Amino acid sequence: MFRGDPTQNVAVKGGDRLYVPRAEHFYIYGQVNRPGQYRLERNMTLSRAISAGGGLTSRGTENRAVVKRRDAQGKEQEYSIRESDVLKADDVLFIKESWF
Repeated sequence: MFRGDPTQNVAVKGGDRLYVPRAEHFYIYGQVNRPGQYRLERNMTLSRAISAGGGLTSRGTENRAVVKRRDAQGKEQEYSIRESDVLKADDVLFIKESWF
């Protein structure tokens, strides 16, 4: 129940209320076919995020993608991101246009 650790499971009884948190998500926009908000899957990479967004447009490129992410103080920072980098909750991906 808690991140896959069965020792943390508790017995549920009649009348109990369960709180199920919303799934974490990320945003993607720019040169993708279906920009928007998507559910963040475990170990989701840039490539998988682009796939969730319907793939690149004919003018899109992974090479210059950037991610906007909030730091510990809540300030938004912008970083370059590589194909194998793993996304975090509430990341905002911007897929840029290819120069060629």
